[in-house]
Amino acid sequence: MRKYLLLFILTTFTQVVFAQFLDNFSDGEFTNNPIWSGNVGVFEVDTTFKLHLNDTISGESFLATESNVSINAVWEFDVRLEFNSSSSNFAKVYLTADDQNLTADLNGFFIQIGGQTGATDNIRLYKQEGDTDELLINGIEGIAAISPDLKIKVTRDSIGNWELFTDTSNIYFSEGTAFDNILLPSNYFGVYCKYTSTRADKFWFDNFIVSGDSVVPPTPQNISENDIIINEIFADPTPSIGLPEFEYIELYNNTNSTIDLTDWIITIGTTEKVFPTSKIEADSFVLLVKEDALNSFPSNISKIGFSSISLTNGGADIVLKDNNGKTINAISYTDKWYNNEDKSEGGWSIERANPNLYCERQHNWRASISNIGGTPGKQNSVWGENVYIADFRITNAYIIGSNKMQVSFNKNLDSLLLSESSFFKINGNTATNSNPIAPFFDATMLTFDFTFLENTTYTISINSLIDCSGNSIINAMQFGIPDSSLENDIIINEILFNPKEDGVDYVEIYNNSNSFFDLSKLRIANFF
Repeated sequence: MRKYLLLFILTTFTQVVFAQFLDNFSDGEFTNNPIWSGNVGVFEVDTTFKLHLNDTISGESFLATESNVSINAVWEFDVRLEFNSSSSNFAKVYLTADDQNLTADLNGFFIQIGGQTGATDNIRLYKQEGDTDELLINGIEGIAAISPDLKIKVTRDSIGNWELFTDTSNIYFSEGTAFDNILLPSNYFGVYCKYTSTRADKFWFDNFIVSGDSVVPPTPQNISENDIIINEIFADPTPSIGLPEFEYIELYNNTNSTIDLTDWIITIGTTEKVFPTSKIEADSFVLLVKEDALNSFPSNISKIGFSSISLTNGGADIVLKDNNGKTINAISYTDKWYNNEDKSEGGWSIERANPNLYCERQHNWRASISNIGGTPGKQNSVWGENVYIADFRITNAYIIGSNKMQVSFNKNLDSLLLSESSFFKINGNTATNSNPIAPFFDATMLTFDFTFLENTTYTISINSLIDCSGNSIINAMQFGIPDSSLENDIIINEILFNPKEDGVDYVEIYNNSNSFFDLSKLRIANFF
């Protein structure tokens, strides 16, 4: 479904330009000044200088001319039908349309003259979205029932108030009003006729006057991954060290341009939150908090309120997407990211140290060192601290189909780089497709032009792929089709059951065979 911004939103980010046209057909034609196009073979300008449908068989015909008038607008025209209108014989005048073909599933607003049954035929204003028509104004019954000969005027103001007028005796009177502030794209104005063969030459139109403002659509934002980053997380506000006891997420605009956040989506765990009308200035911060908390933070901090913001103390996935569903930034934080056991008990935020090292995960995050526990809406207290740059590695490679495999990494990567299939080779064979896996882009699904065989060892090697620090992959990895394990193919090889202080227990297993095994099919347990 196509989406449209409400008018009060759109006018904030677009340019409004006055436009107009008129045509009374006094030049005797409709192919110039302005140019009308469509079913030109069945229309003419008659000897009285009116636009006339002159067909001989039943059908649907239209003419359209360019017009992008859509707000602060007045549309006026004359229409005459020399018959009693019906559901088989009626006219439409499209005030706005996004398609030149007025018989298509277009988007726009139109006036319909007749089209009902009996003596109820009237003048109506409709909004059309694709194949759906919505009645906005239902005019006085009967005015279009018997050979209507009318002047019609429609107005629309800047906020979406519509009014329909008709004139049968040199005085306009109102047929009704409506409010609709959806601004559908407008490229054309035009007339449409539906008719049987006996009515195929009984439609006339004249004195088109259209004036008002056109709205120049905003230049689409060219937003790249990590232009906006998740920069600070306050998941456990209790006990307070000095900050308001409300959870928050801070975003940072890592560009030199203001970015519109309207209709963006942030997902926390499995909960999606849609951004209201909002923006983030260049090289600046914005705080995402629950609406009840907005006044608890200083007024000089840029904030966006949501019905709730719920962050798990132990960690969660947070994914930021633009209004087109493109992943802009994603993290999977845990309480290990404090890198400070005392501060993980509450009252302290975790902050990103370097906004450009989006791939370094935990190494680029640590507990705030601010004396109040965090830096909401401001530069992070750990900003610029040294970040450990981990070696860039393949962490896993396994077969998922006859000619498909998945390879995973220890870092989040640029999805455009990750989609370059020529970087990936198996035993000298280059991948034919690479499909990065959202939202973290730390893995990709590869397709090859050969079939994987049993009892065969494959080696995945990667060239030219780099991480956010410019480092290349330091390892290759062997893999194959998993086999079924036999007794002692996999053995327990080492155990640590009494570690030193701050250490951990572990069990080491060893593959004592020449086969590959899928460890997800195995179980390990203690027996007492």
